[in-house]
Amino acid sequence: MPCQSLQPAFYLRQGGAWKNTSYAGYLHRIKQRNPAAKFYFTPSEKFTNELISAIQHRSTQAFRDKFRNVDVLLIDDIQFIANREATQEEFFNTFNALYDNHKQIILTSDRPPKEIQKLEKGLCPDSAGPGNRYPAA
Repeated sequence: MPCQSLQPAFYLRQGGAWKNTSYAGYLHRIKQRNPAAKFYFTPSEKFTNELISAIQHRSTQAFRDKFRNVDVLLIDDIQFIANREATQEEFFNTFNALYDNHKQIILTSDRPPKEIQKLEKGLCPDSAGPGNRYPAA
């Protein structure tokens, strides 16, 4: 388990250059603890586009395998999936699969979870599980 104490990690950001440095530092700490850890980083838009493509090409299992067979999944700009019902459903299934397997999930947004109406249920500290931290960067 890469970093269970920050499970899931939600980073509120105002934009800017800090994010690449923050991601690199965070992932470096996890890699130090577990050199064999597998990472996957994707903007939420790419996650959505890959899902649409997987549905069109009837390759949803390959899509699921790609995102669920990692130790750390980092999704940037999670707020962009708020109004995309199919993407949200697949994201929450992926989120639950990773969480249940004690994998690390890192989400970033320029809005706090409570302002992302459609995502609030799954991301608020009360419902996402124990040990949540929502640092504002």
